Amino acid sequence: MNKHYSPIHSNNFTNHLSMYEQALRRLNIDDKLIKERCLDYVNSRPLRDINDKSISLSKKEEKYLVTLPILCETNPTPRRLS
Repeated sequence: MNKHYSPIHSNNFTNHLSMYEQALRRLNIDDKLIKERCLDYVNSRPLRDINDKSISLSKKEEKYLVTLPILCETNPTPRRLS
């Protein structure tokens, strides 16, 4: 659910949706409820879709997205290149 959202929102806050979703899964929460909770999370924060070409990413987002694949080999390149 989180792959296309910026890892940073409101300029300095990090997006914890992936960890939130994983925690709910480990608690054996029903998939329907997980989806609802994750949508609530997304709707309650100014998360941006990094695949939306009409939105410019901040320098901080660009830097983070370029280094993310190096930091996390299990996450297949979530960055958007201009």
